[in-house]
Amino acid sequence: MWKFFRIYLVIFTIGILFGGLQTQSILPLLQLYRAPVFSGFIISLFVVFSLIDFYFIFHALYTFIIGLAGFVPTKIDQKALNSQSKLNSFVLIVCAHNERAVIANSLQEMLKLDYPKKLLKILVICDNCSDDTAALARQIGGNYPGFITVLERFDTVKKGKPHAVKYAIDYVNQHFSGAEAISIADADNIYDVKYFKVMNYHLNQGAEIIQGYLGVKNPDDSMTSRCGMYSYSATARVYFAARQNLGMSSTLGGTGFVVTRKALDEVGWDMFSLVEDFEFSTKAVIMGKKIDFAYGAITYDEKPTTMRVSLKQRTRWMQGHWDVAIRQWKSVLEAFFSPNSNKADLFDYFLYLWSPLRMMLYCYLFLSILVTWYLGAIGFDYFGLLLFPWWLKAGVSLANLLQDYSYATLEGVKWYKIWVYPYYYLIFGMAWIPASISGFVQRKSRVWVKTEHKIITHVEELGKIA
Repeated sequence: MWKFFRIYLVIFTIGILFGGLQTQSILPLLQLYRAPVFSGFIISLFVVFSLIDFYFIFHALYTFIIGLAGFVPTKIDQKALNSQSKLNSFVLIVCAHNERAVIANSLQEMLKLDYPKKLLKILVICDNCSDDTAALARQIGGNYPGFITVLERFDTVKKGKPHAVKYAIDYVNQHFSGAEAISIADADNIYDVKYFKVMNYHLNQGAEIIQGYLGVKNPDDSMTSRCGMYSYSATARVYFAARQNLGMSSTLGGTGFVVTRKALDEVGWDMFSLVEDFEFSTKAVIMGKKIDFAYGAITYDEKPTTMRVSLKQRTRWMQGHWDVAIRQWKSVLEAFFSPNSNKADLFDYFLYLWSPLRMMLYCYLFLSILVTWYLGAIGFDYFGLLLFPWWLKAGVSLANLLQDYSYATLEGVKWYKIWVYPYYYLIFGMAWIPASISGFVQRKSRVWVKTEHKIITHVEELGKIA
């Protein structure tokens, strides 16, 4: 109780300092509610709203300013790709759990990769499969002995992708010890034919951990999958390319990334949250590693076609995100204040750790407005509790939306398909609120919820935007 009270006092003091501009606005409220209990309630609301206002404005401006650097992404010309003096050896780990619908298609498409077969091995890890995923993978691999290896893993306790990746990495260490880098993909993924050439180029430039471009395999299947495409297209510029251009670390996106064996040995793979990619990224940045972004190394990922499945997937992401954030935020701060640390990366990552909080705050603000509509009937001035005027928050929010829209159109989204955007922001985007709240409540759960995959396509039919 005393610890909570001390935290409250700190928040109270900061809130009063931030809210000094609006002191006169709350005086009438304090006069209206003369009783100490009501006065304390008004002041507490004022503190909370001031903090929320400050966080909202700061985060929105920070996102917009950093995002400006994504206007021109780093591209590699074909001549540079074809004239590389050193070609590194890779192992591609493909993670599969009951993926009979897509595994054969994905492996057949991976066979089209434009990279020397003697320097590339594909390792399929079939994790606790109860269907014929392994048999189908072996059927494809039988025609390419030594190139495609299929492993089966059965463990009723340690289930899920993080454990499957650990199992595969151990196998690589024992049987492919000469491999210089590992790439990790999901069973539904398809890589662009130049993927490993682009990744090899970045490795030769000194990169150790590299996230590729996340494209969408099925953008036109439904409104929900098209929203996923819109989101990924904007994020490629406003988050990934912007940080690459500024020399800052990105984060790993769950699939389509490469890690050198050296970096993997140094960071280690003891990630067992529901978002092993984010957990690994956080640990790497704490250790001073940089996560690069390869704009031209494209992975096509299948997106959910219904809001129900999309919400379930995003809830799982938020469960893992909250789990990692609460366990790692102190380590990020300690690294930030240590000498010779990369302050920009660590500060950026600290904000990213708590990014789901924005969605919960939006929900809080929405509910508080509904309450104050009622209280307004008895003289309660809602706007007296706001640090910044509403038009400033609306303007900053609009700037972020326009930035996302501009970058999405640069990535190929058709500007005239305006009918997508109301659905994206009012329904698809707002679904992050229940996902964030539910994820926070269930953050200690490590139960993996599978997303079904079924899309069959070919790399020749895919562009970044279909």
